[in-house]
Amino acid sequence: MKRNMRKLFRRGLLMALLLALIVPMFTACKIGDGGKATTPPTGGTQPTAAPTATPTAAPTAAPTAAPTAKPTEAPSGPKFGKIVLWSNEGGLSNAPVPSDPEYLERMHAYVLEHADIDVEVIVPPNDGDVAKQRLAALLSGNEPIDAFKGIIADYVAKGALQPLDDALAKHGQACFELWPETYGGGWAGMKGPDGKIYGVPNLPSLAGVTVYLHNKAMEKSGLDTSKLPTTMDELYDILKTFKEKDPAGNGQTIPMLLDLRGMNMGLAAGYMDQGMDWVLRGYFDKADQKYKPYVFADGYKDFIAEMAKWYADGLIYKESFTINRDRQRELVGMNRVAGSALWYTTVTAPLVDAWKADKSIELLVPVELKGPKGYAKSISDTGTQGWMVPKKSKNVDGVIHYINWIQSDIRNYKTVQNGFEGDYWKLDGELPGGKYAITAIPLPEGQNAKYFGNFWAGGSFAMTQKMVSRFPDGTVSMDGDYINKHITDTEHTRTPSAMGFSFLFDMQKIEQTCSRTDMNTKIDSELTKFVMGTRPMSEWDAFLEELKQVGLDAWIEAFTEQYNTHKPK
Repeated sequence: MKRNMRKLFRRGLLMALLLALIVPMFTACKIGDGGKATTPPTGGTQPTAAPTATPTAAPTAAPTAAPTAKPTEAPSGPKFGKIVLWSNEGGLSNAPVPSDPEYLERMHAYVLEHADIDVEVIVPPNDGDVAKQRLAALLSGNEPIDAFKGIIADYVAKGALQPLDDALAKHGQACFELWPETYGGGWAGMKGPDGKIYGVPNLPSLAGVTVYLHNKAMEKSGLDTSKLPTTMDELYDILKTFKEKDPAGNGQTIPMLLDLRGMNMGLAAGYMDQGMDWVLRGYFDKADQKYKPYVFADGYKDFIAEMAKWYADGLIYKESFTINRDRQRELVGMNRVAGSALWYTTVTAPLVDAWKADKSIELLVPVELKGPKGYAKSISDTGTQGWMVPKKSKNVDGVIHYINWIQSDIRNYKTVQNGFEGDYWKLDGELPGGKYAITAIPLPEGQNAKYFGNFWAGGSFAMTQKMVSRFPDGTVSMDGDYINKHITDTEHTRTPSAMGFSFLFDMQKIEQTCSRTDMNTKIDSELTKFVMGTRPMSEWDAFLEELKQVGLDAWIEAFTEQYNTHKPK
């Protein structure tokens, strides 16, 4: 018994000494809503001055000081109380091990001290289906939950959320300032049919599907990497050269790897009078003022005929439409893919190790690529995922204050996302254009990180645009390069006809009169046949007629009603 008491005493003394060392390292400065932009404890060298977010406007009146507690009173709790966070922002589901409990205690204490709020974290199960069931039980049951990330429309339609307008007006100044109008969307996608805001946005309009040409494949094929294709004929010629020169060797070169989404979002707009909408799968026909499946668009038949030619000539990988994402990445990682039209990370992720070993490897984006009717690449409508507050939550102000605190300062954001500065990252100072250089700190060989973003909420593409994430040698990753240069490019992309309001379509009402799944399945199946040559292009009109069998008329009527209801007046 005495020995155990001595152990407890020594442990308590050690914790007291650690706290005595850690607490003085915290510094703070007031921001507009009473939160604190802070310099967290670090494991490495600090910059001489901590850069901060764009200064927020001063409050119209100074915050009222808290009443002085009487000596006999217990200390008051955090100003913004407590929130329970369903931690599904990202990172945890792919973590090799759980976050270290002691590190989590440090993070909890840090947030409590500097954000003035007590945050309790619920870690979702790794199994996606189990996680959905658990979240549904939390939202409908008696257990507390105050914030989670998801698709706004899915929960607004069920009446499961509370509007955030008032809380954002009081505590969300940094959140609003983060989103310039030039990103396109953002807040628009967070609104319900009543015009109220139900989420803090995560993504703007994105052009994430792209044509990539591997610079090494071009060099080995005798092609000039400074002369990227601007027309579909020029792209065809490059792909044909890849096939003939075989830069991968032994006949292993894949001139073009794509899938239906990549083919349509990366190339089809060049033949249409508007961008491709791969969410709604439709376009607005100006001739008869109806919203129809995209296969009816003028010029789309010509596009499919061109893709069928490319396939017949051996330029498109023969199994493109039958393999999954893992196999796509495997082929890229085998250094067989010379050109691609896929979501950008499908190509960049498998090349990370090769790129680290040879930084001269580069994925080239033909930004001026056009078809007969304009730019070939389409940009999607604004993201509709965001951070929401369930209707049963009693602390919506606390949730918005916490997200605002995270988004008000680079260090706050990176700390709750990746851990304390000096452990896994460091801030190297301000760059031109108001951005900040963030350098990754490599893990020791064979070790895992101790923290995987449990306290991270309010992840924002707009926040990532304030940062340039670099490796220790100062280089920027290939996916980071694409994000910085191309992913929000509206100048060299085409927009779909329902851009800016497609997310308002009432999908539940549409599904009551037609089956989107049946329509999409039929179209996908037949398009694959046309491109692969197992169905001749002479049967295109017959194919369009066949769509009546899966509810074409009802589809057009339902979507046209939604288009006319929500288009700007």
